[in-house]
Amino acid sequence: MNTIVEFIMRHGYAVLFGALFAHQIGFPVPGPLFLLAAGALAASGKLGLAVSLCLAVIACVLADWLWYEAGRLRGDKVLHLIHRFAPDPAAAADRSARKTFAQYGPPILVLCKFVPDWTR
Repeated sequence: MNTIVEFIMRHGYAVLFGALFAHQIGFPVPGPLFLLAAGALAASGKLGLAVSLCLAVIACVLADWLWYEAGRLRGDKVLHLIHRFAPDPAAAADRSARKTFAQYGPPILVLCKFVPDWTR
């Protein structure tokens, strides 16, 4: 058990950044659990709160920026790729994402980060 704690203490920031980045990219990594663990370690003084928070924000913004750039450069191809991984690809292909973005523009990208995804 001490080995695991030492590993988390030694590599905590890198693991936090990597897990949150992977979660935001779309890999099945439990990002919120890593945030909770970082918060607990920060509360106990084993991780810095400001550093953990900054790394979490950077990881999320970087992953979102990569998705944004992918969509900007290869819009339809990226949507088709995402729709292939949807639980019901036929339902996902209704182009509602494109319609919503066309109607509200880039501000919807900021808002959607704070709205829970009830489809999961």
